[in-house]
Amino acid sequence: MDRFQQPFPTDEPGGVQPPVRGREEELDFIGARFDELAQGRGGIVCVEGAPGSGKSRLLSEAQTVAVRRGLRVFRGGADPDGQFVPLGPLLDGLLTGPEPLFDMDKLRDLGAAPEQRFWLLQELQDRLEQAALNTPLVIVLDDVQWLDDVTLLALRTLSARLSSHAILWLVAVRSGTRSPGVRTTLDRLDQAGAHRLRLGPLADTAVAQITEDVLGAPPDPAMLSAARRAEGVPLLLVELLRGLRDERSVIVEHDVARVTDGRLPDRFQTSVRQRLDQLSEPTREILQTASAIGRMVTVDLLAELLDKPTATLIAPVEEALDSHLLVERNDRLLFRHDLIREAVEGSLPVSVRRALRCHAAEVLLARGAPVTEAAALLLGSAGPGNRRAVELLRAAAAELSTSAPSSAVELSRQALELTAEQAPERPAIIAETMLLLWQAGLPAQAQGLAAAIPPGSMEPEAEAQVRLGLARVSGQYDFTEAARQAEAGAALPSVPASLRAQLLALRALDLSMVGDFEATAHAVSDALQAAAEAQDKAAEATAVAVDSVVRFYRMDWSASFECADRASALAAEVGFAHSLWVPEALWTAFLLSAAGRSVEALAESEAGVRETQRQGQAAAMGLWIMNRSRVLLDGATGGRACRGRGRVRAGRRTGHG
Repeated sequence: MDRFQQPFPTDEPGGVQPPVRGREEELDFIGARFDELAQGRGGIVCVEGAPGSGKSRLLSEAQTVAVRRGLRVFRGGADPDGQFVPLGPLLDGLLTGPEPLFDMDKLRDLGAAPEQRFWLLQELQDRLEQAALNTPLVIVLDDVQWLDDVTLLALRTLSARLSSHAILWLVAVRSGTRSPGVRTTLDRLDQAGAHRLRLGPLADTAVAQITEDVLGAPPDPAMLSAARRAEGVPLLLVELLRGLRDERSVIVEHDVARVTDGRLPDRFQTSVRQRLDQLSEPTREILQTASAIGRMVTVDLLAELLDKPTATLIAPVEEALDSHLLVERNDRLLFRHDLIREAVEGSLPVSVRRALRCHAAEVLLARGAPVTEAAALLLGSAGPGNRRAVELLRAAAAELSTSAPSSAVELSRQALELTAEQAPERPAIIAETMLLLWQAGLPAQAQGLAAAIPPGSMEPEAEAQVRLGLARVSGQYDFTEAARQAEAGAALPSVPASLRAQLLALRALDLSMVGDFEATAHAVSDALQAAAEAQDKAAEATAVAVDSVVRFYRMDWSASFECADRASALAAEVGFAHSLWVPEALWTAFLLSAAGRSVEALAESEAGVRETQRQGQAAAMGLWIMNRSRVLLDGATGGRACRGRGRVRAGRRTGHG
C-alpha cells in the first residue's frame, strides 16, 4: 500500500512538484545518512512533528533522493483505523513496489496466525539481511503513532537485530503521541542510537517561498502577513493560500501577489468546510462518507455504502481529486492529510457518522475482511444495545488476545460499554475483559472491574464466570483469595459442568501455591472427577499439572514427570500456546531444574520469556522471568538453593504453576 502524501500537490499540467521549503537542514542530514548507508553503515532516523508539519512530504522527498542514488526503498504507513491489523503497515510496504521482497501469499498466511509470527519476524529478518548484502536498503514507515502492537514490536526487534547491516530505517511520528506502545518503541529506538529530526514551524523565508509557489508570484507585506496566520504549519499554509487563490481573493499585479479580501479562514477546519460547500452535492456525499470510514477507501466500497452504481461516482470522484482533498494511489482514494479527513468528518452529524461506520463494518465482513478491520470501525460508533457490534468486538478481542492484548482490552471494554446491565452475556464479557486486563499487565484494573459489580446482582452461572476471572487475577497477589473465589464459584447452584470443572481445577492450582498439599490432593481428585464428567480437557490439563506438584511433594519423581508431560500434551491438544498457559506451564521448567537438568530448564524458561515478550503478554512474561531467575539461582548454587519442602515453597514464590 502506497502511503505517499503530498501536502503541496502540484497544479502544473506536467505534474512537476514544488520543492520542499524550509527543511533544507533536515534533508541535508538525511542525505548524509544516505552517504553513510552507501558505505555499509545503517541506522535509524525518526522525523517528529505536529500534524501538518510536513513529515510525510519530507519522507517522500527523501524517498525520491534515495531512489536517485540507487538505494532500494520500501515504504509503508499506518492509518488510525488500521491499528487492529497486525503487521499490516510493514507488510504492505515490503510486499509492494516493482520488486517485492517477499511472497505475498506466504507472508500474509504467517501474519494471520499469531502462533506463526515468530517465524514471520525471522523470515523478515532473513530476507532483509540477504537483500541488504546486495543493495543498501531504506525502509520508510510513516505515521508510527497509528502502528499496531505487532508492527511496533517488529520495528523495535528488526531495527535492533539488523543494526549492523546496510539498512536505514526512516520513520515519522506525530509529536505528543500518548500511546504507551509507541512511547516504548521510540524510547527503544533512541537507546539504539536513533537520530531525531523535530519539525517546527516554518521560518518567514520558507513561508514566503511557499506563498510564491502556490500563487505564482512573491507576496507583498499584506499577503505575507495573511500567510503568517497559518503559524508556519505547511499544511495549513497551503490550504489557506489555495482557498484564497481559488476564491479569487488574491490578485497578481506587477509580479507581486496581493490579498484583496481580508476575510481569511481562522482555522483549518473552517477552510475545509468552506471548500466542501463549493463542491457538488454528490462530491460532498462521497467525501463525507469516505471520511467516516477512514483515511483510505476504495470506489467500490463507496458505491456499496451509498447504494449507487459505480459508474455514477466517476464525476464526483474526479471533482474530489481536482479539489485536492483526495488523491489516488493505486486502486484507492485517500485524503491528502488526515487533518483534512478529520475536518470533513466533523461536518457530519454524529448519528450519521456512527451509522456509516457500522454499515461499513458489515460490508467489509460480507467481503471477507478480517474481523479486526471491521471492529476498528465500531469503536466509538456502535450504540448501546447493538448486539451485533458486541459480537464483532468480542471476536476481534479474542483474535488479538494472544498477539496484542492492549488492543484487545480496548475492544473488549467497548463491547462491555455497549452491553446493557441486565444482558445475559454481560458477566461473560466482564470475565473476558478481566482476563485481558490481566494479560496486558493491568491486574488492579481487572479487580476494580469486578468490584464494581453489585453483590447479588447476577444469576449463578454469571457469577461463576466472574469468579473464575477473579480467581485467575487474584492468583497474582493472594493465592488464598484466589482459591476462595474458585471454591465459591464452584459451589453455586446450577453451574454448567464445564465451568464447574474449570473452577475446581483452578482451586486445586491455587491451593498448591498456598502449600496445603493434603488439601491440594483432595482438590485434584475433585477436579479430575469434574473434568471427566464434563469432558473438559482444559480443566483436566490444569488438574493433572497440579497432580504433578503433589507427587513431587511426595518425592515420587517418576510420577511427577509423567503427570507434567501428560498435562502439557492435554494443553496442546486443547490448543493452548505453551508460553501462555500460565502458571501451569511454568511447572515443567521448575521440575527440570529440581531434577538437576538445568540446561533444559533454562531453555524452557528463556523460550517462555521470548514468546511472551514478542506477543506483548506482560503478566505471563513476568512469571516466566521469575521462573528463569529461579532456574539461574539454582544453577549457581548447584541445586542447593532449596530441597524438598523448601524447594516447593521457593517454587510458590516464583509462581511455578
